[in-house]
Order: sequence, then structure tokens, then C-alpha cells
Amino acid sequence: MTTEIKYKKNILYLKINESLNKDTYYNFESEIVPIVLNLKINKLNINLSKVLNIDDIGINSLIKVSSIINGFNGEVDVRGINNSIRNILNESDLFDYCNDLSEGEIH
Repeated sequence: MTTEIKYKKNILYLKINESLNKDTYYNFESEIVPIVLNLKINKLNINLSKVLNIDDIGINSLIKVSSIINGFNGEVDVRGINNSIRNILNESDLFDYCNDLSEGEIH
């Protein structure tokens, strides 16, 4: 898993590539959580268009990051969700913590 990270005009942009699962969540969290906490991010855009696999542990990582940002009275937008990933996410609580803006892709 790789994550492309950009910070522009007080918005953190993440593009997650490949998988977010039990094998990759720790790298994701250890990279993203310190950035969110140090910059007190209150707007996050997550692009999932390149994600091929996500499991409950990966979803919980997204919820964890979203919860931190919600604690700063911020919001999280998720975009680029393909149909197979959408089916998995719709069975989770993720959209209780963030917005589904899956039309279009962020850069």
C-alpha cells in the first residue's frame, strides 16, 4: 500500500493505492495520524479510486482518522469508490463518520 499525501489550502488530500487491510493499516495509521494531529486537520479528502481491497481493519483505520478530524469539528469526504469497495463500505459504519462524495476523483 502506498498513500499519496498533499496538503493545500488547509485541506489534507490522501490517495490510497492498492489495499487497506490487516497487512497495511499500521503503515497507513502511523503515517497519517501524526500529520492529522500535528496540523490539527479539519478537512480531509480521501480518494479510494485505486483501492482494490479493504477489510474491517482497514475500514476501522479510516474511521479512526475520521473520528480524530471530527474531534476538531472537521469533516472527511471520501471519493472515487468503485462498486466492489462500495459494497463492502455500505456494510460498515464508515459513512457515519464521513461523507460519501464518490462522484469524481480528487488529486
